[in-house]
Amino acid sequence: TDFGLNICKNQSIFHPLFIKYSLQNMYSIELVIARYREDLNWLNNTPPGLKRTVYDKSGNALVSNAISLPNVGREAHTYLHHLISHYDSLADWTIFCQGRPFDHAYDFHHT
Repeated sequence: TDFGLNICKNQSIFHPLFIKYSLQNMYSIELVIARYREDLNWLNNTPPGLKRTVYDKSGNALVSNAISLPNVGREAHTYLHHLISHYDSLADWTIFCQGRPFDHAYDFHHT
């Protein structure tokens, strides 16, 4: 498991080796996105096999399979909702981010 941790610390969590290693070793990975009107086209660049859960607080979910939530509590509400709702079935690795993470972490895809 040190290999997976080193990839996560030193390279992108979306690095193909990390995803491949995790999936081959039966580790589950989930990307949880808290969205409010952001363009999510960047999700098309995430690796295949990565589970993505989109929570939409805009009241006008344009993303298929998005889960609607009331627009309260900012993204922390969304993350807490996910943790509580999936407490018994959380992925081994869960990555929480906003609908446009690059505004807050310009190197999101590299960290």
